Amino acid sequence: MNDLQRFVNPKVKNGKCWAYDISHGDTFPGGQIAVPVGGKVVNINLQNTYTFNWSKFGNFWFLEVEGARSQPFH
Repeated sequence: MNDLQRFVNPKVKNGKCWAYDISHGDTFPGGQIAVPVGGKVVNINLQNTYTFNWSKFGNFWFLEVEGARSQPFH
């Protein structure tokens, strides 16, 4: 939940808060990402696919995300 239109529908995606994209309609296919946390880089490996579909109610945006199994390559 947030009240920041710029996170849901950004005009520009720069800065450390965009180490990964959480904007509306984006899909993260899974894999390795490096995220700065507390001045250190943390490596995260996500094994599922995640799609970010935000919903707006009043002045707030809501998102519930559940990973879907990524299909193995043949």
